[in-house]
Amino acid sequence: AHKPTLKHRFEDRSAQFPCVALSPDGRTYVTAADGGKAVRLWDAETGKPRLDIKQAGIRALAIDGAGKLLA
Repeated sequence: AHKPTLKHRFEDRSAQFPCVALSPDGRTYVTAADGGKAVRLWDAETGKPRLDIKQAGIRALAIDGAGKLLA
């Protein structure tokens, strides 16, 4: 039987992740960071952050099925 293994631990000790979404292609994770005051895009392969978008009041995240829209 296949045993799951931890591939990455997101290293962002200053932030809590109230929500997370995975892109349909599996290459990007999106988290609400900094207590819901930012959206952070992560490279799923390297586990490194790609982009931060400052936005207050993040409570939920979703990525559309085509991977082109983040809500």
